[in-house]
Amino acid sequence: MAKKSMLDVAHEFVVARGEPVSFNDIWHEVLKELPETSIDRKSRFYTNLTLDGRFVALGGNMWDLRIKYSFKELYDDVRGVFREVEDIEEEKEIDPFEEPEEELLGEEIEEEIDDIELKEEE
Repeated sequence: MAKKSMLDVAHEFVVARGEPVSFNDIWHEVLKELPETSIDRKSRFYTNLTLDGRFVALGGNMWDLRIKYSFKELYDDVRGVFREVEDIEEEKEIDPFEEPEEELLGEEIEEEIDDIELKEEE
Protein backbone atom coordinates (compact mmCIF):
# COMPACT_ATOMS: atom_id res chain seq x y z
CA MET A 1 0.00 0.00 0.00
CA ALA A 2 1.37 3.42 -0.98
CA LYS A 3 2.06 5.89 1.78
CA LYS A 4 -0.26 8.91 1.82
CA SER A 5 1.15 12.41 1.76
CA MET A 6 0.27 14.89 4.50
CA LEU A 7 -1.75 16.89 1.96
CA ASP A 8 -3.70 13.80 0.90
CA VAL A 9 -4.53 13.07 4.54
CA ALA A 10 -5.63 16.68 4.97
CA HIS A 11 -7.79 16.52 1.85
CA GLU A 12 -9.54 13.32 2.95
CA PHE A 13 -10.13 14.82 6.40
CA VAL A 14 -11.67 18.05 5.09
CA VAL A 15 -13.84 16.11 2.61
CA ALA A 16 -15.06 13.82 5.41
CA ARG A 17 -15.89 16.75 7.69
CA GLY A 18 -17.86 18.52 4.97
CA GLU A 19 -17.42 21.95 6.59
CA PRO A 20 -14.61 24.43 7.25
CA VAL A 21 -11.94 23.02 9.56
CA SER A 22 -9.30 24.76 11.66
CA PHE A 23 -5.67 24.32 10.73
CA ASN A 24 -4.95 22.77 14.13
CA ASP A 25 -7.64 20.11 13.59
CA ILE A 26 -6.15 19.31 10.18
CA TRP A 27 -2.63 19.14 11.65
CA HIS A 28 -3.74 16.82 14.48
CA GLU A 29 -5.40 14.54 11.94
CA VAL A 30 -2.17 14.40 9.92
CA LEU A 31 -0.22 13.49 13.08
CA LYS A 32 -2.79 10.82 13.93
CA GLU A 33 -2.78 9.25 10.44
CA LEU A 34 0.97 9.61 9.90
CA PRO A 35 2.50 9.15 13.37
CA GLU A 36 6.03 9.19 11.94
CA THR A 37 5.51 12.83 10.92
CA SER A 38 7.89 15.10 12.75
CA ILE A 39 6.22 17.90 14.69
CA ASP A 40 8.80 20.38 13.35
CA ARG A 41 7.28 19.96 9.87
CA LYS A 42 4.20 21.96 10.89
CA SER A 43 5.31 25.20 9.25
CA ARG A 44 6.29 23.39 6.03
CA PHE A 45 2.89 21.68 6.01
CA TYR A 46 1.11 25.03 6.47
CA THR A 47 3.05 26.48 3.52
CA ASN A 48 2.22 23.46 1.37
CA LEU A 49 -1.45 23.71 2.35
CA THR A 50 -1.56 27.34 1.19
CA LEU A 51 0.03 26.39 -2.12
CA ASP A 52 -2.16 23.34 -2.79
CA GLY A 53 -4.97 24.37 -5.13
CA ARG A 54 -7.48 22.07 -3.44
CA PHE A 55 -7.64 24.15 -0.27
CA VAL A 56 -8.63 27.70 0.56
CA ALA A 57 -7.93 29.74 3.69
CA LEU A 58 -11.17 31.35 4.85
CA GLY A 59 -9.69 33.57 7.56
CA GLY A 60 -9.56 32.93 11.27
CA ASN A 61 -7.24 29.98 10.52
CA MET A 62 -10.18 28.05 9.01
CA TRP A 63 -9.73 25.98 5.84
CA ASP A 64 -12.06 24.35 3.36
CA LEU A 65 -12.08 22.89 -0.13
CA ARG A 66 -11.68 25.52 -2.85
CA ILE A 67 -14.10 23.72 -5.16
CA LYS A 68 -17.00 24.58 -2.82
CA TYR A 69 -16.65 28.34 -3.41
CA SER A 70 -17.07 30.62 -6.39
CA PHE A 71 -14.36 33.09 -7.32
CA LYS A 72 -16.59 35.97 -6.20
CA GLU A 73 -17.03 34.45 -2.75
CA LEU A 74 -13.29 34.14 -2.19
CA TYR A 75 -11.90 37.37 -3.59
CA ASP A 76 -12.86 40.94 -2.80
CA ASP A 77 -13.45 43.41 -5.58
CA VAL A 78 -10.47 45.72 -5.12
CA ARG A 79 -11.15 47.93 -8.12
CA GLY A 80 -12.90 50.49 -5.92
CA VAL A 81 -9.91 50.64 -3.59
CA PHE A 82 -7.59 51.59 -6.43
CA ARG A 83 -9.99 54.29 -7.60
CA GLU A 84 -10.04 55.79 -4.09
CA VAL A 85 -6.23 55.86 -3.98
CA GLU A 86 -6.08 57.58 -7.36
CA ASP A 87 -8.58 60.21 -6.16
CA ILE A 88 -6.49 60.89 -3.06
CA GLU A 89 -3.31 61.20 -5.11
CA GLU A 90 -5.00 63.66 -7.48
CA GLU A 91 -6.13 65.76 -4.52
CA LYS A 92 -2.59 65.97 -3.16
CA GLU A 93 -0.98 67.21 -6.39
CA ILE A 94 2.56 66.91 -5.12
CA ASP A 95 4.92 69.65 -6.31
CA PRO A 96 8.33 68.05 -6.98
CA PHE A 97 10.05 71.39 -6.26
CA GLU A 98 8.38 71.88 -2.89
CA GLU A 99 10.53 71.35 0.19
CA PRO A 100 9.69 68.22 2.20
CA GLU A 101 7.79 68.83 5.42
CA GLU A 102 10.75 67.62 7.52
CA GLU A 103 12.82 70.54 6.27
CA LEU A 104 10.00 72.92 7.06
CA LEU A 105 9.84 71.57 10.58
CA GLY A 106 13.59 72.06 10.89
CA GLU A 107 13.21 75.70 9.88
CA GLU A 108 10.49 76.20 12.49
CA ILE A 109 12.76 74.73 15.16
CA GLU A 110 15.63 76.98 14.07
CA GLU A 111 13.32 80.01 14.33
CA GLU A 112 12.32 78.99 17.85
CA ILE A 113 15.98 78.60 18.84
CA ASP A 114 16.73 82.07 17.42
CA ASP A 115 13.82 83.49 19.45
CA ILE A 116 15.16 81.86 22.63
CA GLU A 117 18.66 83.19 21.99
CA LEU A 118 17.29 86.71 21.46
CA LYS A 119 15.39 86.53 24.75
CA GLU A 120 18.52 85.38 26.57
CA GLU A 121 20.52 88.32 25.17
CA GLU A 122 17.94 90.83 26.48
